[in-house]
Amino acid sequence: MPSNFINYRIIDEILEFMWIEIVDKNKKKVPVSILLTEIMKYFKNPEEVLEKLQKMEYIRIEKNDVVFAEKGKERAIHVIRSHRLAERLLKDVVDFQDDAILEQQACNFEHTIDDSVEAAICTLLGHPKICPHGFAIPPGPCCKAAATEIEPIIKSLNELDVGEEGRCLYFTSDKNKEMHRLMSIGIIPGVQLRVHQKMPFNGPIVIQIDQTQYALDPSIAKNIYVRVNSTGKKIKLNNKKFIPKGPKGPKRKRKFKGRRKKHFYNIE
Repeated sequence: MPSNFINYRIIDEILEFMWIEIVDKNKKKVPVSILLTEIMKYFKNPEEVLEKLQKMEYIRIEKNDVVFAEKGKERAIHVIRSHRLAERLLKDVVDFQDDAILEQQACNFEHTIDDSVEAAICTLLGHPKICPHGFAIPPGPCCKAAATEIEPIIKSLNELDVGEEGRCLYFTSDKNKEMHRLMSIGIIPGVQLRVHQKMPFNGPIVIQIDQTQYALDPSIAKNIYVRVNSTGKKIKLNNKKFIPKGPKGPKRKRKFKGRRKKHFYNIE
């Protein structure tokens, strides 16, 4: 490769590596020696590439460490957001389950979309906070502004209306005890659930899984993310008594013959 040639796709990979080291691993800085080793995977002259990254105002060298310059940090955020949003899109919407394919396609995706497409996908997915592998997705302007131009198909459970149903995708809680409790009663990724009732004054949210109902505290429900069924929005409940209008005689009550729900659990 010519010494004056810069492959911007590879530059993105280097910035992505720096983000993982500095942000995901909480190291704050990357030793120059570590970054040079990473650059050698792509270039035979890593010192020259490091110098070019400085001239491009992507990085700063402080003694024996490398940190992001503002321009480099902004580019890294875009690359990381695009990659991890692509993973969520492919896994939750397209239903890709193969991690190798997921990673490969997300890598292609991160270099090709612009900010407007990134924002549209993020809004569609309900502004997810973590990728399928549990790493944080940096918030973008659309997250901070809570954009509503596109109706999200992925929402937290407490955002669903009564009658909406969908498939549980993932949890964002970092409390292992809480997650284990949910999983022990069958609230796991992949399960179909339905919002049966929402109590007033920020009370429990009653959900239904098969023939069983559970009452979840809103603080727990907000950490459960669901892909809303396209045909399951605001389903009309049919377990209410009603009085039909007849042509003759007095009005009479008609009993509901549906199957009564016998099991009810309160989860706090």
